[in-house]
Amino acid sequence: MLIDDIQAQFLQAFKAHDTLQANLLNMIKSAVQYKVVDLREKNMELTDDMVRQIIQMEIKKRKEAIDLYKKGNRLELAEKEEKEIEILSHFLPKPLTEDEIISEINKIIISTNATGKKDFGIVMKSANLILRGKADGMLIKTNVDKLLEKLEVTTQGNQ
Repeated sequence: MLIDDIQAQFLQAFKAHDTLQANLLNMIKSAVQYKVVDLREKNMELTDDMVRQIIQMEIKKRKEAIDLYKKGNRLELAEKEEKEIEILSHFLPKPLTEDEIISEINKIIISTNATGKKDFGIVMKSANLILRGKADGMLIKTNVDKLLEKLEVTTQGNQ
């Protein structure tokens, strides 16, 4: 399980006196433990997908912090956040390229028989399920929007 990899990396960082990585991974372990307690109340088990979602939320927080630090001219703090993102990204699957995302969305459009913007919700639901953890949600939305608009214009032109 992914949490086991995080634990192993934490121990390695702790023994190496890498405080940045050890503290970061300890915080992730803590967030995961909160999730485990919450799931126990619902009689559910922790999955690697859930751990990845926690990591993605932490990366998103750090990206927002980087923007604020750069606006405030606090480059040393922005650098620290970037290092933390690099550490956390190690536990996530390699992100898809934009071409790969477009290819997947096109497959989804075909499989759902989408014909235009009115099918946005159906396509987005499938895209989010298939591409979760592999692509940024905003990038997915933008491309779904673009491809459905293009499809709508094409189908209207053929009528």
